[in-house]
Amino acid sequence: MSDAPHLLVNAATGEEVTVISEGPDVLVLEALWPRPGHRASPHVHPKLEERFEVLDGLAGFRVGEEPERIAAPGDIVVVPPGTTHLAWNAADGPTRVRIEFRPPGRWLEVVERIFAGDVSPALLREFPDELAPPS
Repeated sequence: MSDAPHLLVNAATGEEVTVISEGPDVLVLEALWPRPGHRASPHVHPKLEERFEVLDGLAGFRVGEEPERIAAPGDIVVVPPGTTHLAWNAADGPTRVRIEFRPPGRWLEVVERIFAGDVSPALLREFPDELAPPS
């Protein structure tokens, strides 16, 4: 378990993730999404709940079969395990969100690999509890 925040930067997207806390029950991250409109691919966390709280800016979400929605500072969006979802910067400038994963599984390892440029299909095989394509 680590209490010291550390920063991860994705050179390809400019996204920054600060690890706020890491423990056996929850991983807390703060993410800065610098590029308006930038979206990752829809995905699933088979065994992890993901909880977003918008801190600054606007964040767009598509969770399961629900219609897309825009969340403002103070809004919270929860993605249950096994649910296809997508999140993006819906503002004209940067957006900052707090993200919690329960349980954390090995999600931090996935982020470190993706931010280092590894977007290979091997990630899905190596981290089946953490990441899967939409079903």
